[in-house]
Amino acid sequence: QSTITSEFSDGRSVAKLVEQAKSDPTVLDAVPVINVFKLDDGRLFALDNRRLFVFKQAHKGKQQVKVRVVLHDSSDPDRVAEFHCKHTTAKPQDIRFKDGQPTGQPRQGANGKWFVYSKSQRRKYFSELTDKALRELKQKFPEHADQHQSLWEKEQEKAEDKKKECEEREQREREREQREREQREQLEREQQERKQREQRER
Repeated sequence: QSTITSEFSDGRSVAKLVEQAKSDPTVLDAVPVINVFKLDDGRLFALDNRRLFVFKQAHKGKQQVKVRVVLHDSSDPDRVAEFHCKHTTAKPQDIRFKDGQPTGQPRQGANGKWFVYSKSQRRKYFSELTDKALRELKQKFPEHADQHQSLWEKEQEKAEDKKKECEEREQREREREQREREQREQLEREQQERKQREQRER
């Protein structure tokens, strides 16, 4: 199975569970066991790639990790059918989300902002990328480098326009406050002059 959906059947986010597991590995204790199918030649294939993906990303860099599994073989016709339905030659590190796009492919979120999934399946918004982060992203996903550069430049332009708009708004606010201050000062002077006239008239 070379693709996975971004959520488990209960609605939990795969990427969010990975992040939680990195800071607190005990959350993986609640992950159901991984069903594994054993071929007659001894090769093993996971039937639950979302769970496999979570463990793979949460323990990235470690040589060996203990994972609870349930082993099935050709004596179980239902699992045989499931294996043939899901089986591909994909390796765990090649698993992609099921929207049909590879990990480095830019996506547009519900908020309208463009992002990519990093190899650890964290969202990286182009509007938040530094020059260095962009270079690293382009190096990791060279096949999307041009698109990454284009989207980053557009986000930078938006950010610059927003900054300019904020500066103009702040300038208008300062000018408004200046006018109000001058009006108050003028009013105070007029009141002071009126009092002085009244005193002289007495």
